[in-house]
Amino acid sequence: MDQQPTDPHIPEDLSKEKQPDETGMEKISRRKHTPIQIAERITGAVGTVLAIYALVATWLAQRNLPEGVCPIDDNRPLMILAAVLLVSSLVLSLIRPTKA
Repeated sequence: MDQQPTDPHIPEDLSKEKQPDETGMEKISRRKHTPIQIAERITGAVGTVLAIYALVATWLAQRNLPEGVCPIDDNRPLMILAAVLLVSSLVLSLIRPTKA
């Protein structure tokens, strides 16, 4: 009855740990990003920035307009572009290649 509980997330054999290189730092393996992943991240980031800018610009324009005037008319192209970029980022995230 002297069994210790084992955690499946902790490796049993610690001798295969990453060894430090000559600089004393551990070697970090970098993941290579596919062009689809890069395009997904860029379109998502640019779409998010444009959406925030369009919403802030609309809010600032609304404060100075009289009652009954639509502030979105001036920023409609930015909002459409932001929506297209965000949807394209979503589509690109769905077509990622699977690992072999």
